[in-house]
Amino acid sequence: IRNCDWSSDVCSSDLIEESSKPPVLFHGSPYKLDIIVPNQATGLENRANDRLNSVYASDERNYAIMFALNILADKKGVKSWSISWTPDLLEVVIEEGKLDLTTEGYLYRLPSDTFRKVEHFQWVSDVPVKPLECEIIKPTDHLHWIHV
Repeated sequence: IRNCDWSSDVCSSDLIEESSKPPVLFHGSPYKLDIIVPNQATGLENRANDRLNSVYASDERNYAIMFALNILADKKGVKSWSISWTPDLLEVVIEEGKLDLTTEGYLYRLPSDTFRKVEHFQWVSDVPVKPLECEIIKPTDHLHWIHV
């Protein structure tokens, strides 16, 4: 049942959904960006939610930081990595390629208004998003996450 105020077209069920959305989300990238535009994701797994043409963000800061790290392709041009995540532990396994320790990454704080939740830590926006803030991420600060 939706409890609506028909004079303003606002329904309480809409407000409940919006109130559960965090005010900001995090997006990690190895690139310095002024506007984050939707891109076709290749995904870490073979799931539909990992292959959308969207801006991806997370409500978990540490999860987003991993995407700020620059993983270089190996000599064959291949890079492959996976994330194992719990609220207390983040492990990144680099199967092919290596972590670039010489370049900084970027963690963006994004307004959540255009995002929708697609799974536990993952939100997507189908429109470009202007970051609220940008934090520099040093790869050497996160070596404890990396397993080769």
